[in-house]
Amino acid sequence: MVKQQCLFGTLLFIKVPGRHFLVPESWRKGVKMAEPNRQSGENEERIIEIEIERLRPFKEHPFQVKDDKEMFLLQESIEKYGILNPLIVRPVPDGYYEIISGHRRKHAAEKLGYRKVPVP
Repeated sequence: MVKQQCLFGTLLFIKVPGRHFLVPESWRKGVKMAEPNRQSGENEERIIEIEIERLRPFKEHPFQVKDDKEMFLLQESIEKYGILNPLIVRPVPDGYYEIISGHRRKHAAEKLGYRKVPVP
């Protein structure tokens, strides 16, 4: 990670295999970076499963969750392959998690009887 000063404050230049990011340093506060795997030297991301009842949509989210044709197709896909992309969540008080990305996947999984969904 390389720090660079600019008009807006300190920016961090982050290199990830195949990608480069320039983000404000303030974004890093409270964000736990993936620790490199000491044996392989690569960043390792852990996927865990969280109970659906512990997930909450964020207030006034703009994502449409409808029981339409696309939801039916998503349910078929999840039934056949499982949830391929984990939901993105953040912790909130009282042991709950707020869904940032994955409202439709959560709804489809819930309709299929899933009790837990994957999150990083």
